[in-house]
Amino acid sequence: MTKEYFIFLKGEDKSAQIQHCTLENENLKVIFKNNPQTYIYQKQNFRLLKRATSNNFFNYLKELCSILEIQTSEGALNVLLKEYEKIQTIAQESALYIYCNPESLMQTSTHTPPLIFPFGANNSQYQAVQNAISQQISIIEGPPGRAKHKPF
Repeated sequence: MTKEYFIFLKGEDKSAQIQHCTLENENLKVIFKNNPQTYIYQKQNFRLLKRATSNNFFNYLKELCSILEIQTSEGALNVLLKEYEKIQTIAQESALYIYCNPESLMQTSTHTPPLIFPFGANNSQYQAVQNAISQQISIIEGPPGRAKHKPF
């Protein structure tokens, strides 16, 4: 059961410490790795959370969405899963494909032509442009007002 579920006992994740457990009549019987004694937890003192098991990253995200659906007064609400289900294929040249399949990231040449900045640039801006030119994916982030757009 510990391979299929995260097991929370009295609000704490105890999955790694549990050797064996069974669910019987709304009670959870637990044997810990360091103690052969059987402990019984009533329904209000434990929670089982299904583990996502897919090895494919995108399927893993979809599986997480199905596990963690939001309950509303109208019933289950799972907007993100509905959107994921609309995606039938992921184009190999897209950033999402590369993110989900990092082994597909192509190694690019480390030699780039000299960069010219007519309005000047600091070291981090220079590095950001160099990375953007030489890599398939480059994320430029920072707080507001740091001229992230200036080199472009």
